[in-house]
Amino acid sequence: AIYPYMAEQEDKFDVVVGDTFVITTRVRHWELVRRDPTGTGVIRSDANKQGWVPTSCLLETRIPVAIAFTESGSQRPSPVTITKTPILPPNVISTNFPDYALMHYENRGDGELDLAEDGTMLVVKSYNHWPYVVKADSGDRGWVPSWYIGDLSSSSDAPPTRSMAAGMSLRRASACTSHQQSLRFHHSPPRLPRTIPRLGPQRRFEPRSSIRPDRHPSP
Repeated sequence: AIYPYMAEQEDKFDVVVGDTFVITTRVRHWELVRRDPTGTGVIRSDANKQGWVPTSCLLETRIPVAIAFTESGSQRPSPVTITKTPILPPNVISTNFPDYALMHYENRGDGELDLAEDGTMLVVKSYNHWPYVVKADSGDRGWVPSWYIGDLSSSSDAPPTRSMAAGMSLRRASACTSHQQSLRFHHSPPRLPRTIPRLGPQRRFEPRSSIRPDRHPSP
């Protein structure tokens, strides 16, 4: 789980970031799941009831998450580090699209991710102009500001060159620098309200040039 959720009905589960589940049924924007505390995908049907959680809360993997961690070369994570443990992009099956970093970004809060200029990534979720991304090379994952990343053409495996991206990228870079100088950011991991909207990967909520990141998402 990458989003928290507080259940309001008995047939739903509370979700804490880092929880692991096995999905048994999918209905529109909801998943019927069983809890999988070990992340191995092995659970006893008589020992764990089922409950519904929003699809928007989950990063879905094609194999049990414990195995995905191993394939990324990571040691078995602790409850503290599980939200930061890499997952290689081939193991991510949540709907996603490719992006690249317009410039360097240094994380400023728990749950955020460092970016290197021109680094490529998959965007799997987005909340309040903060995409949740998985890096293409390492599988590192976390939240990044949407105004630091740009669309990666599906016809190319590499990010656009500086000359190709000059018009759009320089405008975005200029806007980003202006925001850094004039705004004071509040940095903390995005947290959802009690009622989860129908979220999912979206190309963009609005043109980047018009986004005003007045504040980082907060409760």
